[in-house]
Order: sequence, then structure tokens, then C-alpha cells
Amino acid sequence: MVCAGVFGQQAAVSVLTPDDVYLAGLPRLTMPPDYATRPLPTEKDNTKLVYCPGIYSQEVWNCNQAASVWTMFTYEINYLRNLHSSEAENHYSPMAVYNLLNHGNQNDGVSYFDSWDLIRANGIPGHSDFDADSQNSLVWMTGYDKFYRGMKNRIDQVYAIDVGTPDGLLTLKHWINDHLNGEEVGGLANFQIGSGDMVVPQIAEGQEHSGEYIVVKYGPVVGHAMTFAGWDDAVKYDYNGDGRYSNTIDINGDGTVDMKDWEIGAMLVVNSWSSGWGNEGKVWVMYRLLAEDTNHGGIWNNAVVVVKPQKIFQPQLTIKTAIRYNQRNRLRIVAGIASSQDAVAPEHTLDFPCFNFQGDTLPMQGFYGVNADLIQIGLDITPLLQYFPENNQAKIFLDIIQNAPNTHGAGRIESFSVMDYTNGTHEYASASGMTDIADNTTTRLSVIATARVNRPVIYTESLADAQVGMEYRTQIEMDVQATPLRFANPATMHTVSRIDDSIVMNGGTSIIRVPEETSKMVDLPFAMTLYGQTYDKVIVLSSGAVIMGDQEVIYPYKIDNRLPFFHNCGIYPFYGNLYYPASGMEVTAELSPSVAIFRWHASMDAAGTLPVNFAAALYPDGRVRLYYRAMNLNAMYTWTAGLSAGNQTDFTLMDFTHSAFPQNSAWEIEPYDWPSWLLLSTTGDLKGTPPVEGEWQVPLVLTDGYGLTSSKTLTLKTSGFSGTGSLRDISTVRVFPNPVSDEISIQIQNARPGTLTLEIGDLSGRELIRREYSVRGGEVLLRCGEVANLPHGMYLYRVTGVAEGNGSIVR
Repeated sequence: MVCAGVFGQQAAVSVLTPDDVYLAGLPRLTMPPDYATRPLPTEKDNTKLVYCPGIYSQEVWNCNQAASVWTMFTYEINYLRNLHSSEAENHYSPMAVYNLLNHGNQNDGVSYFDSWDLIRANGIPGHSDFDADSQNSLVWMTGYDKFYRGMKNRIDQVYAIDVGTPDGLLTLKHWINDHLNGEEVGGLANFQIGSGDMVVPQIAEGQEHSGEYIVVKYGPVVGHAMTFAGWDDAVKYDYNGDGRYSNTIDINGDGTVDMKDWEIGAMLVVNSWSSGWGNEGKVWVMYRLLAEDTNHGGIWNNAVVVVKPQKIFQPQLTIKTAIRYNQRNRLRIVAGIASSQDAVAPEHTLDFPCFNFQGDTLPMQGFYGVNADLIQIGLDITPLLQYFPENNQAKIFLDIIQNAPNTHGAGRIESFSVMDYTNGTHEYASASGMTDIADNTTTRLSVIATARVNRPVIYTESLADAQVGMEYRTQIEMDVQATPLRFANPATMHTVSRIDDSIVMNGGTSIIRVPEETSKMVDLPFAMTLYGQTYDKVIVLSSGAVIMGDQEVIYPYKIDNRLPFFHNCGIYPFYGNLYYPASGMEVTAELSPSVAIFRWHASMDAAGTLPVNFAAALYPDGRVRLYYRAMNLNAMYTWTAGLSAGNQTDFTLMDFTHSAFPQNSAWEIEPYDWPSWLLLSTTGDLKGTPPVEGEWQVPLVLTDGYGLTSSKTLTLKTSGFSGTGSLRDISTVRVFPNPVSDEISIQIQNARPGTLTLEIGDLSGRELIRREYSVRGGEVLLRCGEVANLPHGMYLYRVTGVAEGNGSIVR
């Protein structure tokens, strides 16, 4: 049955910028428990340290890369490696990443979030390999050795710190002071602001740092990035002109005295407008701007971004290729692997944030001249080691996807090799020779490669039993070749299984007027939980997805379908570019209190020659079922299938996303049955306090710094309090009513004649009530009225003697 009045207007959808949601999805750094009372100096200046590079001078719109790469990344990685940033060879080039992502336009800004994705995937070259000072925003680097050296410069994780409160400011200071972990040297932090209408007066005479420039208000339109590098608690600015400096007066008239009223204290900021700006390239920024919103002169989202690089990273498997082509934005490069040497297509693929239909209609190197259309590049494909079979031999593919709907390009693959560094250095070169790149299809080369695969190892074979009501803690033992290591969070896992089920693929109410509309917000007839959040609204996309909630991240340059997938919490049965050119092609919804079904009848091409027919069924208990009927696909068109939490780290990709698509199939995706009381940290610390007896499966998925994983499932059992051991036969003892009111009754079957002891305790194992009963055997009913004197809560009971068992009661 279709419920009336549940299909909202397209205009009701709230659109978020990619940066907004990227920031929201970043893990937060907070103060360790003992840091709130740790003393801090009244002033700090990390620009004086040897790790801090000089002031950058940007001439194009690369401020985000100037702040993130030149200033912060250079500082942080040189600190880890104990290198001086005063030496040019230890600088890292903002232009290397900016040029790859700016669409061939020096007036296009590039978010530093996109920069971090690229550096995480393929590294970043140093100044000696790519001139950091050159402001030519079109040129791309050529030379495998340069790319290979750049692959060694990587990041581990990007974090955010919320700084809009005094506690947040204190956390930032501690990061700048000692990286929040007691180190001798602290870090830097990036932030975004509106540079237009920025108010930058000089500090009044007679005050600390008098005559130096200070930002007392930023502009409302965010588009510039800067770097926090220190602070001074003594810097002052008289906002209300009363001749006094105070942090305790309501100077903005909002009836509250908070950080927005502070006139004392300022951060030290590094900018990228040359050393001739501000105080030799730096400026002070009042603390209060960290708490203000952008409409009142504050920083973007009241948060900063910090990065932790990897001190050492050695790529294990790479591609070396030379490509000649005259229009680089027509090409996308994808790597693949198959376990069989006879395979004609990859079983798994790996794509990149770069070389992905980017760079405008220019030759490969970004200028016109002799051999400017020829580029030699290197791509780190170490994550593909995960799919090598036990014989350590696999077939590696290089796919060059050409897309030119209106004009044709010209070029070829001149060479292709796989470089193996897992056991010395070995090159496996393709014997195909020069291969022309065909229009509007995939040009594929392959080579057989051998590698020694050192996956992480999980040593723990079993888990000791946990005691109900007692804190349980154990460390999973493991070994990894490359750090950092991470255990996946079982609370965000889902199980995927193929099922024998089908639904009628026609029906429901048409909800999106294509092509005028691309989405519709729908009220679910029930609340559904996905990745720990509960939703009663979804946004259905004509592109084959259901976004949870009423906010969708829109990418203005959506070339790569991975971006919306990783940044929108949702269900993606078949997400890609879909068309609806023929009669009967539509998106429909069929809603009932027990299930919400969304169907797509579409085509992979605008002409309607590649029809696809699929559906998603959502259930109140969090289950999702995906149904596929006729799926007419073409290698030119990409898609994504699975679930995503929208935070870049928690997602489930269907196995067939990178292989053959199963037509006429049905799949069920269920949240993993994981107890809320049990926590598994990223480092393998398993802990919790079990409230009841039971048995749980603990899935261990360990990933190392190379992206290689190992998995193992262990069993954790919980037994009754006071060391009684496991429940012998849970069916022999029954407590009722539950929850109880004034009296608990325990029914026992098949008891032997003799004495029974009933013990009731709290979750810590402390005994509260003990009663003995003489019984004749057989079926026994024990009654205990003392529970009426216990506060409401959870309690544990144990029966011992001629019948034994354990359990819990709710009072």
C-alpha cells in the first residue's frame, strides 16, 4: 500500500557543501583526561622551530595547498624525520597537488580536503622534484622516479579539533604545545576563513606586540586558508571602545558572557601572501574569532584541521607507465588485478583522485610543445597486494578509459610495467608495445607479476570468558609489516548474503519527474537506523541511491562517483550516471509500515540502449535488500553498490562492484549483531562490562599501513556473577515477571530434592540478597519479595544447589 502525503518537494532537500560534510565526518581530537589541568606557557611560537618553512607567496588560487602542504605538512613530516625546513629539498610542493585537481584553471580553488585524499593515495613530491615556487598552475609532473619518491611522503590521518569553546581553545593550544601526547614539540593547524572584508588593524601602542597587525574580524564568504602556529595570552584589542580590556563583560549584547566577548588573547597565524604582508607574513587573530560564526567575523565551522603524516612509508607495488595523449581530460586511469593468469578482466580495481578526466583539454604535461603530450607517471598500487593468491602471482591490469562524447583525442600507451619492491626490486614489463588509446571505451593492458605478500597477522586464537557485571579487557595480539594498524569497528559492520527472494519489479508511485528533477525527499513510514543514526526521511536519487536524512552532499565537479558515496550516509543499490529517455523509465516508491521499496527503471546511456532495472527494500529493523533484474552494462560506465556511513571510513562495498554484475539476483545486508556494551579500539583493545550472560562472535579485521588486511572471528562468552561459570542449561531456569514489580518468581524444572540457594547481586558482583529453599524436586517455584526494597535497575541472580543457573532481572 502506498501512503499518501509522504513525497516531499525537491526544494525541501538541504544541500551541504562537500567541505562541510568532510569536516563533520573527520575524527575529533580532544584533550586526554589529565590535560585540562596541565600548565601551558602564556605564549608559544612554533614558527621559530627549524621544522617550520618560510612564508609562502601564492599568486594563484592555491591558498588551501599553501596552508596544508607547504606550511603544515612540511612542518609535521620534517618534525617526524628530524629534518630542517630551511633546506629546499625538505619542502613539499603545493603546486604538485593543486595542478592535478584545479581543472586546468588557475582561478579554481582546490579544497585541502581533496589534497589530503590525493596525498593519502599516491603521496606528494618534494620541491626538488616539482618546483614549489613556480606558479604555473597547468603543468603536470613527468618522470617515474619523481612519482616514486613522492609516494614515500604520505599521511596517516586527518583530524579536526572543535575550537569554539574555551575547552576547544585549550585543546588546540595543547596540540600546538605537545601534539596532545607529551612530545617536546607541538604541531600546527589549518583553518578556513573569508578573506574579503577582513579587518586587520594594528595593536594599540603600549600593548603587547604594539604596532603589529591583528585580525579582529574575518569576512563572511569563506574561501581562504591559514595556519595556526602559536598564541599569546597577553594580546589585547578593545572591541567596544570603552578603554578597557576584558573577558568578563557582555560586549556583544547577547545577554551571555562567553568566548565571543573576549578582548584578551590571540592566536599566531601564518598566511601565504608573502613576507611583505602583515607581520612579515604572519598576523595575530583574536581568540574570540574561533567562537564566532562567519557572519560575525569568525572562522569556518569553529574548527581547525590537523594532520598526522607517516614517518616512513615504502610503496610495495607500483605501476610505471608512459602515456602520450593530446587531451588529458579525456582520460581516466584505473589499475586492476585478477588471481588467474588467464583472466581477461580485473576482479578488483583501484582508481585514484588524480588522472581522472582532469586537467582541461591540454596535452598530458599541460603545455604545447615538443613531446608535451608524453608523460611518464607512477601510481602506488600496494593495496592490490591484498588480492594476490597464495602462489604470489597475479595478473595486473592497466585500464585507460577514454571519454569523448563530442570530440576525439589521439594518443597511445607507450609503455607499461609493474614494479615490485616486496623482495628487492623487480620490473614486470608488458610485451604489448605501443598501444593506441581507443575512443569511448577502455584500452586495457596486462602483465603477470610476482610479489611476496606480507599480510598482517592476528595471533590471538581465543578469548577468555567474561564475567557478568565485571569489567572485561584484553588486548588482541597481532603483528604488522607497516604501521599504522587499525582494527575495524564491528559496530559499523554489515553482513552481505545472497538470498533466494524476488519482488515484482513494477509498481509503486512515480516520485521523480525526470529529467527536470534528480531527487525527491520521502517521509519513511517508520524510523530506520543506519550506522547508529535513526532516520525518518530519505532523499531518493535518480542516480540510483537512497540518502538517509534530509541533507545531501552535492559535488559541483562530480567526476568520480566515489566522492558522494563516501560523504553521504545512504544505500547505493546501483549508483552512477543514469538516464530516463524512454517511456516507462522512472523512479517509484512503494511504502508500507513494514517495508519501503524504491525501484529504478533507467538506462546507462542517454539513448536508452542499456536499460537497467533494480530496487532497494528498507526495513524498520535496519535490514536492506537489493534486487537486480536486467542489467545491461558497458565498461565505459562506472557504478558503485553498497552502504556508506558518509564518514569516509565506515562503508560496505558489494563484491560485484569491481567485477561481473549478477543479474536476476537478490541480496540482503544486515547490521552486524554487536553488543553495545563491548568496544573494540582501532589498536585491538577489547573491553566492556557484560550485563547479561551470552555468547558473541567478535569479528577481527586488521588493516596495516599498506592497506593489507587479515581477518578472524573469535567467540566471547559471558558467565554469571561471583565466578559461577557459564549457565548450564538456560531452559531449566525461568524468571518472571521481567521486569519485576514487588516480587521475583523463579521457575525451575527437573530440580533434584534438596536445598536451593538464590543469590541476587548488582552488576559489580556484590551480593545483595541470599535465600535458601528446601525443595522436593521436580518443578519448583522460588519466590522472593525482598526485591521490592531494591532500587530500579539491572540485577543478576544465581541459583545453586540441586539445580543451577544464572541470569539477570530488571527491577
